[in-house]
Amino acid sequence: MFCPKCGTTVEEAAQFCGKCGAEVRSAVGAAATSETRKQSSKVVGWLIVLLGVVTMFVPSRVVPLDVLKVLAFIISWVGFSVVLSGSSTIMRIGSGLVGAAVVVFPLVYLRDTVRDSSGATDTAVAANEVSLDSLLSDYKANEVAADQKYKGQTIRTSGVLKEVKKDIADNPFVLVGTNTDPLVIPELQCSLSRSAVQEAARLTRGAPVTVQGSVRGLLLNVQLADCTFVAPSVVRSEQNSEAATNGSAQTPAQVFTVNHVITFSDGTSSDRTVLEPVAKEDAQFAALIGGDFTIAREDLNEDGVKEILIVGGRDFCGSGGCLTEVFEKQGDSCVAVFSQNLAGSLAVTNEKVGKFHAIAATDDKGKILTGEKDGTPMNGKQMVYPVGN
Repeated sequence: MFCPKCGTTVEEAAQFCGKCGAEVRSAVGAAATSETRKQSSKVVGWLIVLLGVVTMFVPSRVVPLDVLKVLAFIISWVGFSVVLSGSSTIMRIGSGLVGAAVVVFPLVYLRDTVRDSSGATDTAVAANEVSLDSLLSDYKANEVAADQKYKGQTIRTSGVLKEVKKDIADNPFVLVGTNTDPLVIPELQCSLSRSAVQEAARLTRGAPVTVQGSVRGLLLNVQLADCTFVAPSVVRSEQNSEAATNGSAQTPAQVFTVNHVITFSDGTSSDRTVLEPVAKEDAQFAALIGGDFTIAREDLNEDGVKEILIVGGRDFCGSGGCLTEVFEKQGDSCVAVFSQNLAGSLAVTNEKVGKFHAIAATDDKGKILTGEKDGTPMNGKQMVYPVGN
């Protein structure tokens, strides 16, 4: 070995340098101790990184997935900073961030992919239908009791879209509230499954929505995980569920013809009074008739009593058309028999599907439109929509 002071070669067993007299053993021991500490720091750092990786596999029923993503990134960043403890502060921070991103982001993608593959059939999972007013009121009154009642359950509820946003981890979510109190706290915060993101991109504030997901508890807002959007008719009528899912229950071999084009007029306060019983039971319908809407009356089942057709205003229109609802008069009440977004002018067909005449989307000449989007259920078919089926 060499003298740390003058560089002269000394015997391995020597404690002092024969040339300059400097102590050799203490310097060597200090260097060895320093190297040992560096190695120990690296081991601790990699263990912290491993903890960050493990965090991504904590069940989302224990901790919300969005929270796990943030925790995993922070823990991994700290771990890489410890591994690089001998470097400058800037190097430790920068390299730690890069290392955390390289480790965590693939795990985030993997976790989201697994969640979405299982979420593809979310609408088929049995869900408890819950009033949004009741859900929010229960959590506002007693969080502990509300958790016992709802937490971990898959629920389906309807309300008014308040916001479409992204959280700190760049994950999209929507806020859903009630129409009765626009400033209510808490609201329903729905973390979207990947299959629901495109639908969220088409939504506008104030639009009625029906969501389904798993209750995770209260964190400022009531948290709903793995959310998907459900067509309103699925909630209102199990009888209409197939039509709401596929866009139409038209029999492919049947050819429909136009009887007459439906004439709509602006909704009035008296129309709202007639529909008020429905609005009291359905927050999204209350929002629909709370603004501008058009209305028509047609006897679609030839029983002498006209059904009521409602088309939402601008706030309820999107790329798929405007929200259109049909109600059948049953005594003093109105029952929803159809709810779907439709585009174009509407007409009553000569043909019936079940007990109702179907309605059809038509061009400005009164001709039934044909679907032209590849991969959609209506592609190449007449744009005809059965009522009450």
